[in-house]
Amino acid sequence: MKRTYWLPLFLILAVGGIGAADMRPDPDTWRTYNPAVTQETIATTICVPGYTASVRPPVYITQLIKKWLLEAQGLTWADADKYQLDHAISLSIGGEPGDLQHTSNFQLQLWAEAHRKDRLEIQAMRCVCAGVVTLEQARTDMENWQEAYRRYAKFICRQREAPAP
Repeated sequence: MKRTYWLPLFLILAVGGIGAADMRPDPDTWRTYNPAVTQETIATTICVPGYTASVRPPVYITQLIKKWLLEAQGLTWADADKYQLDHAISLSIGGEPGDLQHTSNFQLQLWAEAHRKDRLEIQAMRCVCAGVVTLEQARTDMENWQEAYRRYAKFICRQREAPAP
């Protein structure tokens, strides 16, 4: 399931082909999803243990993206430990792992906020895999993740075996 575009992305980032200004989200394209993840494919994608690790970008790529996002916000690498690089659309609900045309899928979050969102992302994935909510509903809910956090706290979603495809 690994993508092969990481090396070209790394080379372009490393030689400065994408500057901080290019990292700003384009409102028409920033919410992108992995086309391999649909309601019909969740049993073989997000509901498989280890899925997100299999599609997550390598650290050398995420560190470069984090560096450019910090610079875009007027921060330095000395500030890096205050922030987590986050996928705007969680990998656990089929967010695009990141590619050359969608590097703005990444955002910086303060660590305390990032931990809350991480817990919600896991809960949303469990609820999709348990059949409590659809993939589309989880994605819609995550557009306002702070509100979704309160809503999903009411659900008890234990991830079962992946549903049959």
